[in-house]
Amino acid sequence: MLPGIWRYLAGTVLVEVTGPQPERFVNLAVDAGIDLWDVHRRPDRLRARMLAPDFLCVRPVARRARCRVRIRSRSGLPFAWRRLRRRRGLLAGAALSALVLLWAVGHVWAVEVEGTRLLDPRAVRAALARLGLHPGVWRVSVRPEAVERELPRLVPEVGWVSVRLDGTRAIVQVVERTTVRPPAPRGQVDIVARKPCIVDSVVVFRGRRRVQEGEVVTPGQVLIEGYLYHFSAPPQRPLFGGAPWPPVPDRPVGPIQADGQVFGRCFYEEYVEVPLYEEREEATGRRQGRVVLRLGRREILLKGSPAPPFARYRLQRRSVGLPGWRNWRPPVELTTEIYEETRLMRVPRSPEAAREEAIRSLEERVRWQLQPGTDRVVRREIQEKVRTPDYLGLRVLIETREEIGRPAPAPQAGPAQPGPGLRGEQARRG
Repeated sequence: MLPGIWRYLAGTVLVEVTGPQPERFVNLAVDAGIDLWDVHRRPDRLRARMLAPDFLCVRPVARRARCRVRIRSRSGLPFAWRRLRRRRGLLAGAALSALVLLWAVGHVWAVEVEGTRLLDPRAVRAALARLGLHPGVWRVSVRPEAVERELPRLVPEVGWVSVRLDGTRAIVQVVERTTVRPPAPRGQVDIVARKPCIVDSVVVFRGRRRVQEGEVVTPGQVLIEGYLYHFSAPPQRPLFGGAPWPPVPDRPVGPIQADGQVFGRCFYEEYVEVPLYEEREEATGRRQGRVVLRLGRREILLKGSPAPPFARYRLQRRSVGLPGWRNWRPPVELTTEIYEETRLMRVPRSPEAAREEAIRSLEERVRWQLQPGTDRVVRREIQEKVRTPDYLGLRVLIETREEIGRPAPAPQAGPAQPGPGLRGEQARRG
């Protein structure tokens, strides 16, 4: 491939050699350092190709061989350039066309918006124009990362966006933000517990309270009942003073959708084994590099060893490629790789640091289970169960305060049986 390119750049000529001994001309030319190829022997002549600069050295060789050399054809860049110089109008038109083409492909002429369903694409295009992405803009001035970051801020209905430049087109793929709204339930809706915990506080907005502070609840247990009761008797005061007793409902009215907030104290317990040492990789100071030339899928090692020189190492890679045109990049890349030798070190860790690591790891696993409005962790408790030279066995307990209620349709519309608190109140009055 490279010899062919060099011959085109230097220019080649097809010569015809006539005389009594054309073979003597070939031998003398090779001795003089003149390269000949495509040599064809005919009964009365010989044809061969050579570089145009070498033709200037042919006369002494032809005189010694008593042959006559004539040029039959010329090819290559120097002769093509000589012909173009005579046609200046064509050369100027080609140069102008190339400049116009380069100017045209350096712009974005179409902005396509894909993925919209309920959102008007014109609103997305208007927001893109505000961010600098519109027909006629220079490709180099478009920053897809900035557009992807700022477009959801200008158009709240857009949840995700991808900007891709394809030639003179900008393809914007959007995903609309969907707000999942469950259908409004009909009939009785209770507030039930989503996880086991101890009730800390109950605030009822609508419905009837079914649990008390300090009560242990299980998942699915009714916290606030979605049923309306009629209270006919006014609150009664105890005989020996104090706060009045709450009124006792005498008849149910109908189902409603309960509403309120129930906070509880939840506990997360786990047994973990934390090592008493920490493994780290430290550099030894030894470094070795190599240079690789990549031609498509083929790799040519220019410097260094083909295999990694160290058993444990850190690799730093830096690649340099040829400039591309539009979306095409030449498959040629020069990569420099630096191998830095490392060794594994075991650093001792104190028991206090091991306990902190155990608490931190459990908090990370618990955090995704917490509900919005959670007061996070309110108490931490850790107990040492096992101690060995290599690790600590710890029991970790984390207490959180979080909202535990969730709405759930009642399995059967109708008033529920009185809870423990209500039965005790009725028994005391009876």
